[in-house]
Amino acid sequence: MLIFAAEALLASVECKNIYLETSWTTAEDIEFFIKNIGSERIMMGSDIFNNTCYNQAIEIEKYKILWHYLLKGST
Repeated sequence: MLIFAAEALLASVECKNIYLETSWTTAEDIEFFIKNIGSERIMMGSDIFNNTCYNQAIEIEKYKILWHYLLKGST
C-alpha cells in the first residue's frame, strides 16, 4: 500500500466523516479500504482524462473491483 493511501485509511478509521476516493490507488488498496471501513465510505475518483490509454484501463478495472464489492456488501 502506498504511504499516502495508508495515511488516508488511518485517518478514515479514526474519523468517521472521512471518505476515501480511488484515484492513484491500486486495486489491492481499494480492497483493503473496503474491508476496513466499508464500501459505503469509498468514492470513485479518477484522473482518467489526464492519463494515457493504459492507465484508463487500470482505472476502469479498479471501478469494476469496487462495484463487485458494492454488490456483495462490505463484509
